[in-house]
Amino acid sequence: MKERLTSNCAFSSAERYVITGAVPSTNHFIPQKDIIIEDMPDRGVERVNVPSHVWSAVCCDASDSKNSAARSYFFGVVGENKAGGSLTKYSDYNLMIGKIRELYGSSEIDLLVDECSTPNPDADVVG
Repeated sequence: MKERLTSNCAFSSAERYVITGAVPSTNHFIPQKDIIIEDMPDRGVERVNVPSHVWSAVCCDASDSKNSAARSYFFGVVGENKAGGSLTKYSDYNLMIGKIRELYGSSEIDLLVDECSTPNPDADVVG
């Protein structure tokens, strides 16, 4: 992400935003229920939630740039938090926010606004 933002969002007055999050699982915790901690009898089980998915969203905001070649763009990824899990790349903010809302079970979630909600012309380049 840093390399891409450094090379593609290096114009004057560029604003760079990187947001990362995790989606709590409904049934995966550390330590697991069946583990007994003999030397810590008062320690509660299921204290730490293991996320089902992790995600990152990146925005290069060119709205205040006086450079005519500068453009805003968005890219993001959502991945399953398990061995061999899927990783989906997004160049369209609306598609990614739809997936994030689905995973969290809430239509109230929004991450970025304005120019970063436009599709990225470099759709196949999310590195």
